[in-house]
Amino acid sequence: MSSSQLVLASQRVQYNQSFNEQPAQTASEAVGAGFFNWYDRASPGMGGDNIHVFNPGTGAASVTVSVPGAKAITLSVGSGAESYVSFPTGTIAGPVTVSSSAPILAWQRVQYYQTFNEICAG
Repeated sequence: MSSSQLVLASQRVQYNQSFNEQPAQTASEAVGAGFFNWYDRASPGMGGDNIHVFNPGTGAASVTVSVPGAKAITLSVGSGAESYVSFPTGTIAGPVTVSSSAPILAWQRVQYYQTFNEICAG
């Protein structure tokens, strides 16, 4: 999103009986490494656990997503592009580390039973 005036923007998601809202982030908030405290595709009710990455930069970013006990996932994210990764079913551990050769924005999106939650990397 771009604007000639100052704006407040957010993404709102209604999924079944849950509601989640995330404030928009600016390119200046992009970082070379981000963390999530936990990853779970093993517990009952876990329908999805995805790590999303956006590259606001002008060149490609080489991104590695890792969690203890699982093989790290490496991907290339082009300028202005977004991608996501998931670890195999049965993976449960933490923390999740997202490291990149260029500043990126990262989010974790989780579906648990009939709910949806999203959080940005810290």
